[in-house]
Amino acid sequence: MRAVHNAADINYRSPFGAVPAGKTVLLAVDSDEKPALRLWIDGKELILSPKSVRTGENGLSRYEFDYTPDSPGIIWYRFLFDGASLAPGSDPLLGEISGRDAYESFQLTVYSPDFSVPQWTVGRVMYQIFPDRFARDPSVPKVPGRVYHSRWDDPITIAPLPGKNEYTAYDFYGGNFRGIESRLDYLSLLGVTALYINPVYRAVSNHRYDVGDYTMPDPLLGTPEDYESLCAQALRRDIRILADGVFSHTGDESIYFDRSGNEAVPGAYRDKSSPYFGWYRFRSWPDDYGCWWGVKSLPEVDEENPSFSEFINGENGVARLWLRRGASGWRLDVADELPDSFLESFRRAAKAEKDAFIVGEVWEDATNKVSYGKLRRYLLGEQLDSVMNYPFRRWTIDLLTGKLSAAGFAANLRALLSNYPPPCINSLMNFLSTHDTPRITSILGGMPEDISRARAQDFALSPAARRLALRRHALAAALLFTLPGIPCIYYGDELALEGGPDPLNRRTFPAEGFDTEQPLHRLYSELAALRKNPALARGETKVSSRGSTLFLERAFKNERAELTLDTQSLEAKLALGEKELFIP
Repeated sequence: MRAVHNAADINYRSPFGAVPAGKTVLLAVDSDEKPALRLWIDGKELILSPKSVRTGENGLSRYEFDYTPDSPGIIWYRFLFDGASLAPGSDPLLGEISGRDAYESFQLTVYSPDFSVPQWTVGRVMYQIFPDRFARDPSVPKVPGRVYHSRWDDPITIAPLPGKNEYTAYDFYGGNFRGIESRLDYLSLLGVTALYINPVYRAVSNHRYDVGDYTMPDPLLGTPEDYESLCAQALRRDIRILADGVFSHTGDESIYFDRSGNEAVPGAYRDKSSPYFGWYRFRSWPDDYGCWWGVKSLPEVDEENPSFSEFINGENGVARLWLRRGASGWRLDVADELPDSFLESFRRAAKAEKDAFIVGEVWEDATNKVSYGKLRRYLLGEQLDSVMNYPFRRWTIDLLTGKLSAAGFAANLRALLSNYPPPCINSLMNFLSTHDTPRITSILGGMPEDISRARAQDFALSPAARRLALRRHALAAALLFTLPGIPCIYYGDELALEGGPDPLNRRTFPAEGFDTEQPLHRLYSELAALRKNPALARGETKVSSRGSTLFLERAFKNERAELTLDTQSLEAKLALGEKELFIP
């Protein structure tokens, strides 16, 4: 038998991509045998017969089906024939004939008609800062009892403290709010219009994901007034700031857990009558408790505990507190570990305070992510506005290192654009590096992605490998700024900093003397300036390929941008109106 269905072609599926609940979807298949449409909705099967038949392509009949989803969710569909089915193959949007009981199905995302994302996010260029390592103002006093590097440019250490078996992020360089504020003009000239800053709460570690006090910044970073000043001065330059929300766990030395017993109000570890006792999951109090990925210094919280949820999401809760201090939104750490009810409460709280932007950390396609045995609902209109686009980073690395063809990249991108609701597509957080990944320059220069910390500490690209890395990095930057979404620069990537797995990807940003005229920095600046064009900010996206060449087109009204990227010659051209930018 023969059968054809292309979910990227409006002749076979209309409209393209995700749809709001209540919108009728046309699904069609060309075949030489009458099909049925099999739908899988919330664990139930629905079989539909075709509503009409007409002449299709290549001598086949076109069978058409209508379906109107009535509520947000994910619908899976495939076409059934006598003894066979048509389901997606290697390309998630193209049908291949397989057995009647094939498991694979096409995805149709249905989102709330009320889903909206803050429009101020569209067209932004984001910059991620690890606050201990970006810039410091010496007027901010040191905090007694901490281990400090004597020099700002000291190499990163992975050595454990005496008596410890492993490195515990105990060392500080002293970056602070006033230091970041002193670099706002640099960021503005680079073209940055949004800052995502890693956690700033009081904590024991330099990464501060071991939250000590949700309501106060780490004194090494400065005061609440310093944070407010940073937000205000950034906003004067049209730079919005995102806070980092860490709500799946706290630190064991937090005022809430209080392992060492230093708090005036005893924490959960010290006293069962503590107001925070119900926040944690004790199996046998006090030493047997749930902790994040088995790390005893990161006790997990019960996000659905009414007291904890009110503390975070209440009228005077943490979600609103940092927005009142000047943040414009939140990035939520390990969003896939936060319950649906908590995410929904958090969204309501943040949106009640201001037109806040909420981005979740999800490493896979967020529309079909399953965590804790449950299909998640991040982007259906009730939880997140956007997610970190880890799939894009993966595909870009594989494309530029020869592990993925241009056709494969194009197919993957089409599928993602099909799965994600249109309200969030132009606000996806796209990036090449983060504090959780090795630096993109090192990876594109050939550093193994599974390299150990010990080996990576002494790893440096050879001159030839670095030249190759810079050519590839330039192409990756062109993709980053051409794709729909918000391009996010991890601090120092514009200077091609190298680094392996954390903490080796968290070296200090150069204090002075860095060259803003070097080709990669200049390219980032040029791309950020072009990003203001409506075609790149909000244009419709088309992607195709021919051989080793990838074609990416963005169009909005009369504006058009076209990226042509060849993975063999490692050259690209971005055409935007009469302007052409050749890369590298």
